[in-house]
Amino acid sequence: MRQSFHCSLLVLLLAALPALAADPDAAVAVVVGHNASPDLDRPALRYADDDAVQYAELFDELGCHTHLLTELDEGSQKLHPALAPDGPPSRAAIREALAAVNRTAEQRRAQGGRTTLYFVYTGHGDVRHGEGFITLKDGPLSRDDFYREVLEASAADSNHVIIDACKSYYLVFDRGEGSREPYREPFDSRSELLRFPDTGFLLSTSSAQNSHEWEGFQAGVFSHEVRSGLRGGADIDGNGTITYRELAAFVYAANQGIKNERYRPRFLAVPPVGDDSLTRTAPDRQRSVALDRGQPHHLFVEDRDGNRLADVRLGAAEVRLFLPHCLLYVRDLDDDLEYRLDEDAAPRLSEIEPSPPRSAIRGAADEALRQLFRHPLDRTAYDSVQRSAHFLDRSQIVLAPSIEAESKPRLPALVWTGIGVSAGLAILGGGLRLGANHSFGEYKRAPADEQPDLRTRVEALDYSAYASWGLAGAVAVTTLILYFVLPPDDEKE
Repeated sequence: MRQSFHCSLLVLLLAALPALAADPDAAVAVVVGHNASPDLDRPALRYADDDAVQYAELFDELGCHTHLLTELDEGSQKLHPALAPDGPPSRAAIREALAAVNRTAEQRRAQGGRTTLYFVYTGHGDVRHGEGFITLKDGPLSRDDFYREVLEASAADSNHVIIDACKSYYLVFDRGEGSREPYREPFDSRSELLRFPDTGFLLSTSSAQNSHEWEGFQAGVFSHEVRSGLRGGADIDGNGTITYRELAAFVYAANQGIKNERYRPRFLAVPPVGDDSLTRTAPDRQRSVALDRGQPHHLFVEDRDGNRLADVRLGAAEVRLFLPHCLLYVRDLDDDLEYRLDEDAAPRLSEIEPSPPRSAIRGAADEALRQLFRHPLDRTAYDSVQRSAHFLDRSQIVLAPSIEAESKPRLPALVWTGIGVSAGLAILGGGLRLGANHSFGEYKRAPADEQPDLRTRVEALDYSAYASWGLAGAVAVTTLILYFVLPPDDEKE
């Protein structure tokens, strides 16, 4: 009996060992992609859903429990016929996904572990009345709603937010554009950013700028660059950890070949306070491939269906990418060669025999975007990006004295001009009316032969006064209409 009890106890202990040995830390990704436009004046996106799928696949490879919230268009369904997203790109689906994240966080915290949340959005963004928003299936999600429904609602110990959308800067910041100059001045205490020191941000724009898609990537340019960096392209020191500084330097270097500022992403990286780490590669779940051509070359990796997984520019050192376990192709754009990476292929590109490419790059790519990845990631790029407007170290932000929030958004200069002109005309009308009253007094006291001239002057001054007041009223009404029609100054590009 006692021996049977001991055996049963041993079986229970052995069964419990995997759970006891499990890593108490957890990583969860909520990935949202939405192609639709917020209004009829702007076309729908083509690749926001594809970007979301690739982000979800990458974070799944990195060991995250991933919630994919998107609706695949017809082309994406053909590329991913077996894929079933976890929900639509809606606020309700985001709330449900975050509720699952919070349950995970509470369980891990009870075990003494930590939970990391990656929140990714790809789609349309814009600004209304100085407040940024992103577009979801059931309507816009404003900056205030984003902070309340995502960041405040998250029970994770740390959050990493990646936003690839036009004017994504304004989904986080509530004042000014992301140029270098404002960072030298203190941020006031109204900035919601300072309430979340454990949250880092990667934003596709650092101002009221548009993001771009490119058919050559079949993805958003910024999103493709971020994923390329997270797959190991940004790991400049080769330690397996991708930091915000490394990723910012990678994206910075990737875009240096583009001469036209219109197509060069003005992204912004804001790491959490005190911790620059973004992700770690997962060698146990990913396939490591060393790209070692020995000379500067632009290489990209795609799967058998033509999904472009990563682009890199080789420099003096080799680049090690972490890729999924499937048939892959590495394309050398400089030598127009292709390397086939079977499941059992050598882990180094130099050990594989190249062949002519199967086909040309898809689509008629814009010449400007063909200049992407013309510069390698090196220490020069790493040092340069930290002195640029693309990187913000929040530990250096100084809080200014709190001030009352403005009751209305900042008015356009044209509206201020209207207010000034209306006030000036009203004052002029008052002056003319006083002159008419004074002349009328002279008229009553003047001899009969002088009264006709004085009467004519009184009538002229009266008519001028009424005309000035009428014009002041017209300008005031026009200004009032413009106030509600025109966007604030900081909303214009």
